[in-house]
Amino acid sequence: MKIEINVDSKQVALATANIIKEQLVKKPDSLLCMAAGHTQKETLNLLAEWYRKDEIDFNRCRIVSLDEWVGLPGNLPGTCFHFINSNILTPMNVSPDRYFFFDGCAADLDSQCVAANEFLDKFDGIDLILLGVGMNAHLGFNEPGTDEKFRSHVSDLDNTTKRVGVKYFDSTVSITQGITLGLNDILSAAMVVVQATGAQKSTIVRQICECDVSNLVPASLVRNHKNALMLLDQAAAALL
Repeated sequence: MKIEINVDSKQVALATANIIKEQLVKKPDSLLCMAAGHTQKETLNLLAEWYRKDEIDFNRCRIVSLDEWVGLPGNLPGTCFHFINSNILTPMNVSPDRYFFFDGCAADLDSQCVAANEFLDKFDGIDLILLGVGMNAHLGFNEPGTDEKFRSHVSDLDNTTKRVGVKYFDSTVSITQGITLGLNDILSAAMVVVQATGAQKSTIVRQICECDVSNLVPASLVRNHKNALMLLDQAAAALL
């Protein structure tokens, strides 16, 4: 894994958006996966702006869900689908036949996992995945200790995830489980891009970059990926 330190979050967003743009030039029908976090919003806003200006082609790419909160409808603001739909799918006119997203309210969550795996296998896996840095270093909802061989699965959420997760919602919600792509497919992506910005991420960034590589710190596993890039701003990189 390479580490690139930028001045601020805007520069992180610009660098990330350019990487995604280059990927779509190289392979217009790329399968993309993007985290639904506050850090990613600046990047997605840039991509949407470029799309409106015809500076990027999103007309052939495909998008797969990273994760979703179990028990919450996708039209609820704060859910992963609502975020990606508002920031990518609708602004860039991505048709439903070109994406798959977990339904956290599905009666059969195991079938959702099977469908996600089939979607990934149909298109030979993820070409580029954009990840954030959770405060407990989870990847998607692969919480500390998750088996690296897992594919899509339902996860019991770590207390840190439950505590931090409520910030995404304007209303009171109960979040105890998530449904997520597994570490197997995340780490099998052709390219992994990890973003972290802000001083509040500096401690976990140092842990990810300096601890022993282990599924106890899931994001540390990215260090062994042959084509991974961590993009930081100076505040997030302050303790390195």
